[in-house]
Amino acid sequence: TARVDVYAVPLGEDAKVRLAMLASQLRAAGVRVDVAYGDRSLKGAMKGADRSGASIALVAGDRDLEAGTVGVKTLATGEQVDIAV
Repeated sequence: TARVDVYAVPLGEDAKVRLAMLASQLRAAGVRVDVAYGDRSLKGAMKGADRSGASIALVAGDRDLEAGTVGVKTLATGEQVDIAV
């Protein structure tokens, strides 16, 4: 599989829809994005992010999106910051 830049991890049904839309916007800007579909746990999804080769994971649950934020995690360091979306 091709290496991806960003791995999106939705935690909840609304988050799946919103992160899929965000992934489409990022792809249109030339960013290689993969979205963790299925009902994996956060731990399982983060393992998938590590295996994907992505340098960044976007992590958001339904409550995060209601608050207007998405977590941006640098996979090499584990550091995460929340950004407004």
